[in-house]
Amino acid sequence: MIRINLLPPEIHVAEVRKQAAIAGGILGSLLVMSMLSYWGTRVMKVRRMEKDLALAQEELRKYQAIVDKVTQLEQTRNQLQARRDVIKQLVIGADDRALDLWMKGLGQDSQGEIYIL
Repeated sequence: MIRINLLPPEIHVAEVRKQAAIAGGILGSLLVMSMLSYWGTRVMKVRRMEKDLALAQEELRKYQAIVDKVTQLEQTRNQLQARRDVIKQLVIGADDRALDLWMKGLGQDSQGEIYIL
């Protein structure tokens, strides 16, 4: 069978260009849609991470207040233990002395020996 094309070549070229333009538009649209979709997921992830960060910072502030209070209580405990130890040493020293003697002072010489006045 013989095919005869009676259309002028300009019309055929125009039709091919039209189909190429449509195909390019479809591909471009798909590319833009996929880029927008990717961008949207990134934006959602950033917002979720910002929300998580805000929650973590709030929790950190709450725990920092607790840590500060614990540090303060430990310092108070150490001061009270130091006072208790001094009182124990004085009480122990009081048992070793006669009741009519009074201690006027303590000292240490250059060789490290302790003397009581």
